[in-house]
Amino acid sequence: MVLAKLAVMVDRVSNGRFTMGLGLGWYEDEAKAYGLPMPPLRTRIEMFEETVKLMKTLWTGKGKVSFKGKYFSLENAPFEPKPVQKPHPPVIVGTGGEKVMLKIVAREANGWNYGALSPKEVKHKLDVLRKYCREINRSFEELEKTFELYVFIGKTRDEAETILKEYLETIPKGNKLQHVIQQLYIENALKGTSNDVLEQMRKYVDVGIEHFILVFPGKKGFEMMNYFGKYVLEEAKKL
Repeated sequence: MVLAKLAVMVDRVSNGRFTMGLGLGWYEDEAKAYGLPMPPLRTRIEMFEETVKLMKTLWTGKGKVSFKGKYFSLENAPFEPKPVQKPHPPVIVGTGGEKVMLKIVAREANGWNYGALSPKEVKHKLDVLRKYCREINRSFEELEKTFELYVFIGKTRDEAETILKEYLETIPKGNKLQHVIQQLYIENALKGTSNDVLEQMRKYVDVGIEHFILVFPGKKGFEMMNYFGKYVLEEAKKL
């Protein structure tokens, strides 16, 4: 309820430019640090889908809203004002879960997001999502396909490699899930010169990615971002 209301506030302040990005939640250490519950995976999945349905009901319902679910219920709840975007702000779900979560994307979301995979792996995920869309007679094309990647870019490949090595010296090492994910982001990062990065982006576009969310990590982050904006951005828009 609170999240849905906050989303409306941002949508109205931005005059309809808000996108709701949602994920299942995986960072157990963070949940513990803030005293938040971390239910079993199956429960979190059920709660997640119910949450998406509840928010969309609040955003689109006329008058007072009632909702009866397994985990959340509302009875004649007032919910005004409504979002600027109609029928509601787009919902982008970040997940790689092929058995259940991608089915939820097909049923409930307006787009898909993930990260830290190779183009070949992305193609596989999108093939699974396309299959689930086909099973419920939903257009796969109407879903926005977004992807997050790290970028290590320099005037030369040696410079980009140096920036990457300097970043590796600053990150914590370990065997927890967050360390594994971090390593995957590094392994699948866009690396090299402006031409190298463009060519690597093209491979993701070729398998179906439409929107990139790029992260420029480390001390040289702003420097790399400015370089990307000057030498890559306009060409990337043409991919």
